[in-house]
Amino acid sequence: MNKTTESENNVIRFKEILLALHRGAEPASVFDQFHEVITSASEEEYEQIKKEMIVEGVPGKRAKKWYKNIARNRHSALPSN
Repeated sequence: MNKTTESENNVIRFKEILLALHRGAEPASVFDQFHEVITSASEEEYEQIKKEMIVEGVPGKRAKKWYKNIARNRHSALPSN
């Protein structure tokens, strides 16, 4: 898979996870998918996700809160060297 396709896939998958949570899914039901995406997505992908979430109807304040939490948690999810 080329880098563009992988990036688009990360954005789509992450957006689906956040929309599921926004609609009431239990966090445990999406944890594995979430962990896989946050450890592989770039900062640019996170920014794109935030913008798309707002377009999808998630309030901007909530999307920004998720973005901040993800950025903070992403670093703790990454393996240390």
